[in-house]
Amino acid sequence: MENRLNICRTQIRFDEETYRYLDAISDHPLGDAYIFSKVFVSFGNFDAFLKEGMIGLSEEFILKTEEFYDEAFFEEHNLVAMFSDERSGSNRLSLKEVETEGDVIKLQIGRERGLTMDMAYLFLFYVVEGKDILTSEASIEDQPVELW
Repeated sequence: MENRLNICRTQIRFDEETYRYLDAISDHPLGDAYIFSKVFVSFGNFDAFLKEGMIGLSEEFILKTEEFYDEAFFEEHNLVAMFSDERSGSNRLSLKEVETEGDVIKLQIGRERGLTMDMAYLFLFYVVEGKDILTSEASIEDQPVELW
């Protein structure tokens, strides 16, 4: 499986209002094993998400993200944007499985737990070749920890 997962750490004001916003626009309800995910099919919708919906993102983060995923990108691709608020900044996330069913993409993310007590706010971006995928589902699962 080609790993087309791009993980970007950022600072953001994350509160109940942000959680409600993400839950309202996510392609599936948020829950214990499910993180925010949404398929963006146009630059305009993605731009509005970054600039208006995710209040508190730095201008630098927005500009760098839009350099990767610009208007030309959306002509031939869709983009799954995911967000995870990690309880440890040393958690490591990786793509474990990708399935498609019709116009739905299901992504399974693995989490190796870290041992630090700092928070990390992570955006995960998955590039979808073509324009056929219109909705997403992203689950996250803890991987076993080997202590020695």
